[in-house]
Order: sequence, then structure tokens, then C-alpha cells
Amino acid sequence: MIGKLTGQIEHSLNGNIILNVNGVGYLITVPSYILQQTQPNETISLFIETIIRPEMITLYGFKSLNEKELFQKLMSVQGVGGKSASAILSIMSPSEILESILAQDSSAFKKADGIGPKVASRIVIELKDYAQKQGHIMLTNTNQKNNAAALNDGLSTLLQLGYKRHEAQQAIQKALEANPSSTTEQLIPAALKLLAKNI
Repeated sequence: MIGKLTGQIEHSLNGNIILNVNGVGYLITVPSYILQQTQPNETISLFIETIIRPEMITLYGFKSLNEKELFQKLMSVQGVGGKSASAILSIMSPSEILESILAQDSSAFKKADGIGPKVASRIVIELKDYAQKQGHIMLTNTNQKNNAAALNDGLSTLLQLGYKRHEAQQAIQKALEANPSSTTEQLIPAALKLLAKNI
């Protein structure tokens, strides 16, 4: 099974590209934004989903694993085939798809080729739990990034104020644990209070 291909784009036509990988040309169906953002002879890497049908084998290519997973989830909905799922990813980013599902906005999916009202309704109903889970993961990741940035900024400020690194780190960490959603501006005063009490 092919998981990923890296090669040079030789041709692009009708939603497909021919990717030259060490002299072998793979015909790959891709979302239209990939066609718009790439040029002939450009080298790209694509995560591959292989769809096997009695009459043919089709390769679908994606820029990220998240996009590939969303493609698979869309195809799990009755009435959504590979072409339809790729068409949805051609007009909406993964985050926009998740937001539309969470908002139960089926009209957004009807804009994609091959998606009618009934199938659009099935998508928002059947993938609601998945979208909620992904939304929670995205929020957690964002909070973790924000916390790391606040911690680093706060630590830098305390070091500039003359505190020793180990005591500054301890104060900042305790202040962040007390209020995980703290911004840098909130974190520094809280850490200073802890330092004043010799934490």
C-alpha cells in the first residue's frame, strides 16, 4: 500500500496530476487548491489514499495527514465517494469543514460537485461527534502553544528583573498551573507575588 509519494509534477489535467517518482508516473487525483498552488516540474510530497474498485484503482493525494483523515471520514458517509470528498476539500479547508459540521451548516457542502441536499445533511449529522472531538483537540493544542509562549515570555521577563532561573521557572510554572489560561501580562504579576512570598 502506498502511504506517501514525493516526486516532480509532469502534467496536471482535470483534477489530476502525473507525479514522476524516480521515472514512474503516478496518476493522482488531488483537491483543486493543489493544482492552483503548484507548477509543472515542481517537486511535492503527497500523502496517498488508495481506492480500489473492480474497474479501477484510484490514488488520491493530500498535503497533510489531517486532510487525508478527513477525506476518509467524508467517504464513510453514505453517498460520498472519492470524487465528492475531494470536491469538498477543493472548496473548503479542513478547519472550515469542521466548523461547518459543528454549526450544522449543510449548505456549505452543497457547493461541492456531486453533493446534494440529502448527502450534505448526512455529512453534518454523521460526522458531528468526530468534528466535536477534533475541535477539542485543536483547542487543546492552541492552549498548549499559548501556554508555552506565555511561560517563555514570563520567564524571560523575570530573568531580566534579576531573579535566578530556577526560582523564576518555579514561580512561572506555579502561576500557570493556578490559571492555565493566563496571558503573559497576567502571568508575570502572579509569579512576582509568589516570589515575594518565597513560594
